[in-house]
Amino acid sequence: MWCNVEVTPRPYRFALVLTVCAVMTGCAGPSGPVLPQATYAGPLTTPAGYDNGTVMLAVPSPTRFAAVPWSDAYAVNCRSGDAVCDLSRGPTIVLAEATVTSAGHARPDGSLEPLVKDALVYVLEWTDVPCGPVGPAPSPGSTAAPQPDATCTLITLIDAGTGRVLLSVEGTDI
Repeated sequence: MWCNVEVTPRPYRFALVLTVCAVMTGCAGPSGPVLPQATYAGPLTTPAGYDNGTVMLAVPSPTRFAAVPWSDAYAVNCRSGDAVCDLSRGPTIVLAEATVTSAGHARPDGSLEPLVKDALVYVLEWTDVPCGPVGPAPSPGSTAAPQPDATCTLITLIDAGTGRVLLSVEGTDI
């Protein structure tokens, strides 16, 4: 929906009309859930590994730079649902170079081309979050005991060049 605005020499009127127009058309703010504030810790300072060593993080080269701000990578992907995020609290975010060896594309020789290899990424990490459900739902009338409450670590890798989600992993032993 577009608003017809007559530009006058009085800038405050123009700003007021634009504000009213934005509020009336619903374009005054980003859509999606309100996100908790994230903590950006800057570039990773020591190598780290997740998911039993299949997600390896290295200190980023000082010659590589992110094209997408960390705040946009977080907000856009967690609001859209493209990333797996815990909306009850904000993540800690670092910039790192990542390689993921547990997923990828099969090469003709049967080896695996990693899904992510030396990519500059934002790593969004939540610790001690409730684990998502795993396995099939109990059948109706089942007397099986519910799964005990467990806490997980959740990480999401977002490409710092494109802002696209590359991987989300959750688990108790990450």
